[in-house]
Amino acid sequence: MLMGVHDGHRKRLKARYTETGITGLRDHEMLELLLTYAIPRRDVNELAHELIERFGSLDGVLSADISQLASVNGVSEHTAILIRLVRDTACKATIARCEREPLVSVGAAMEYCYALMAEKRTECPYAIMLDERSRIIRTVCIGDGTHDTAMMSVREVVIAAVDSRASAVVLTHNHPSGSSEPSVTDIATTNNIAIGLNTIGLNLWEHIIVGRDSCTAIMHKQTRKNTEFMNLVQFKRA
Repeated sequence: MLMGVHDGHRKRLKARYTETGITGLRDHEMLELLLTYAIPRRDVNELAHELIERFGSLDGVLSADISQLASVNGVSEHTAILIRLVRDTACKATIARCEREPLVSVGAAMEYCYALMAEKRTECPYAIMLDERSRIIRTVCIGDGTHDTAMMSVREVVIAAVDSRASAVVLTHNHPSGSSEPSVTDIATTNNIAIGLNTIGLNLWEHIIVGRDSCTAIMHKQTRKNTEFMNLVQFKRA
């Protein structure tokens, strides 16, 4: 079989990735390399650029719904599924890893919460129960959410913490289409639940809001971009 006109470029991309990992490729080159596995006989450089322009970033491409991806000219449902599968696989692996390791930093907690919320399209409130070594005992849905509101019950959090024999609790909820900046209600809810847990001798360690582009830890007053957590970074080289 004759080599295609683009085979040399693809081989160079693969070789660079093999040698240097993600640090050796720009965002559009990473996406281009991924697309070659779904579209093997076509130049996908322009398509990679178009997708990043359309969705704003590599993270935006990987976060897009299958239907949104498939609406782009040149992206079949087969290709859209592959793109989304990369993101979902990384999120599932992140959740599994975080559930094995202690959440010893705000960054680690943000990473877990970000992966936990990756598929959520409405606001979803969770309480993460930690043992005395900051390991996750279980993660509990503790309220109802709509497109733009998440209701957290102090009573439900306290009951879940007692049932789990937790030593500390991390709250999290998402703002699927907006900023991770906490609202007045978010801050009041954090304070009320902290007081409720204190009455039974437990600590509310953090309340993390996962927004469209960033995560914010209310109590530690830290905000980090979501691209720090999931721009294919989970596929780390050994």
